[in-house]
Amino acid sequence: MTATTIASSTRMMMMMKMVSTTTTTNTTRRRTTTTKSKPSKTTLNNNALFSSSKSCRRLEATRGGGRRERTKKKISSFDPPRATSSSSEQQEQEERKTNTPNTKNAMNFDVPKVVKICGITTAEDCRVAIDSGASHVGMILWPKSKRSVDIERAKKIVKECEKSKERVITPVAVFVDEDGATIAKICEELGYNTHAQLHGDLARQSLKDIPQKIKVIWVCSADESGKIVTEMPGESEEELASRRKEMLSGEKGWKAPIDWVNGPRKTVDYVLIDGVNAGSGEKFEWENLKVPKGCSRKGWILAGGLTPENCSEAVMVLRPNGVDVASGVCDESGVVKSKEKCDAFVFNVRAAAAK
Repeated sequence: MTATTIASSTRMMMMMKMVSTTTTTNTTRRRTTTTKSKPSKTTLNNNALFSSSKSCRRLEATRGGGRRERTKKKISSFDPPRATSSSSEQQEQEERKTNTPNTKNAMNFDVPKVVKICGITTAEDCRVAIDSGASHVGMILWPKSKRSVDIERAKKIVKECEKSKERVITPVAVFVDEDGATIAKICEELGYNTHAQLHGDLARQSLKDIPQKIKVIWVCSADESGKIVTEMPGESEEELASRRKEMLSGEKGWKAPIDWVNGPRKTVDYVLIDGVNAGSGEKFEWENLKVPKGCSRKGWILAGGLTPENCSEAVMVLRPNGVDVASGVCDESGVVKSKEKCDAFVFNVRAAAAK
């Protein structure tokens, strides 16, 4: 090997060593840099939370300011409505129409649904009852009653009900000993959805002959102790079972369901509980009364000895679906309706129902 070759080899070895050293140094530097710049998981989490917290605070501050600004704008632009003289006059006129204070916002006018003033004998008394706030007016067609009316006078009362523009007024014709055909004929002749109130035994027995389109109020009597002494509408369990057995037997038993639906009427709209001496103003023991359930479509009506003074107690104790008054709102004659008593009765009933 010549000297030139040895020198060349030596220089090559020295250059390779330098390259190796430089590569190692650069690698070490890169590792060191990577190690220093790469944070731990805890650091990452803390930084993320801190950043998120700052962002949230900035966002909340921005939104909060927006809400406050919008709220301020709404408050500054809010102008409470003021009652005008025309609206006040209109309200007073409405109150004068009904002769009762405007207390609809303070009272629940849904219970009781029926406020019936019975024993109406003239169109003038009918107007008094309507203006007081009554929902139903009763006309007694039984000639033996001191408050009875004939068909012609009953028609005038019904016409007065039809004139009502404030609300629907329901006329009720009271029957005692008429048959089903007579009851149906009179109600249809009076028109305007006149209800039939079955007050006597013969009238109650005629239920099966009264068409379904005529609304019926079934009257039950309660003695002084509050015990009901009148049968409820419909059939007894024994009669019901016997008729069902008879209808299902034989070759036409398959028609029993159809015949049952198309058979005699057995349902009523309301059950009215009165004293034994109806219209006398005699009160029975309300506390002992066992209210009938499930024997009418719309509930029950309390009658018997009600007055403007005791109707509040009756409503609060028994919570009936309706109340019925006759002699309790009459003047000294016992026939003509007293405007003051009618107003007080209806007002006290409504007020008690709201409690």
